[in-house]
Amino acid sequence: MSAANRRKRVLVATDGSETSRRAVDFAAQLTKLWDGELIVLTVRTVLSPEELRKLARANNYDLGIATEILVGRILDDAAELAKGRGVNMIKPLTVSGDPASATVKAAKAEQVDMIVAGRRGLGAVSRLLLGSVSGKIVANATCAVSVIP
Repeated sequence: MSAANRRKRVLVATDGSETSRRAVDFAAQLTKLWDGELIVLTVRTVLSPEELRKLARANNYDLGIATEILVGRILDDAAELAKGRGVNMIKPLTVSGDPASATVKAAKAEQVDMIVAGRRGLGAVSRLLLGSVSGKIVANATCAVSVIP
């Protein structure tokens, strides 16, 4: 199948936040319009030991299981929202690493036509010093990128 005739593929990066939820909603509507495939990506990042302990204690699980449950919930919630928007082809994907680099790498590997990501509300100084995940995705992606406020 030629590139012009193949089904459009949209990758949406989500961490379960409200901004990510808006990105999933936008990506789902676009995917439905294109009759395409939606790839829902969540990136395992390094949580602090304190954050992991809180997560595990709250669910009475060990740390590995708690992390897997959290990732599963994020992907399930995103898929449910996309299905509610009428998307039929949904592929969940989990990778580890730096969120921006991992998203760009996954987009290349999956040969997507567009990446959709939410914009976080970093302050001006933090954004200047650290950069934003969405900004790094825009700078390094080899496909179209939509950043949702």
